[in-house]
Amino acid sequence: MTLVLRTADARETLADEVRQVVRSIDPSQPVTRVRTMPGIIASHTGMRRFAATLLTAFALASVVMAVVGLYGSVALLVAQRRREIGVRLALGASAGGIRQLIFSQGLRPVMLGLAAGLGLAALGAPALESLLFGLDARDPGTFVVAAITLAIVGAAACAGPAHRASRIDPATAVRD
Repeated sequence: MTLVLRTADARETLADEVRQVVRSIDPSQPVTRVRTMPGIIASHTGMRRFAATLLTAFALASVVMAVVGLYGSVALLVAQRRREIGVRLALGASAGGIRQLIFSQGLRPVMLGLAAGLGLAALGAPALESLLFGLDARDPGTFVVAAITLAIVGAAACAGPAHRASRIDPATAVRD
């Protein structure tokens, strides 16, 4: 038998009072496992919450690794093309044009990755359906927000090397 009580007070100490009331009605009735509703809910959702937290941690780690990798790749690109950028600047290219060149080359793999990732995410979303509460696995708003966030993060990773490329001294770069 299960007894459910609704009280204004959600104290754990109500268990003793519940046992006394039940004993006063029927002394042979045992009262075991007195729990609060938040405790019951937590025990049923604990594994799902752990899995969602673990997936979130892995997702954040992968975004950090992607940003560091993209930053390093674009910085290497700028270092390898230092002379070319210096010649472009010496021949009259604007700093904004150099930034745009580096941004476009740095963001190309980001956009390709976003397109592939959105497609794969749409295919793999049903596997995560059991971890989502109150959301459709293929919620378009979630996909749009994720894509915009990753595009902004990718642009931020390209910003430093692009800015440095636009500050290259043409005379020094050509001389080196």
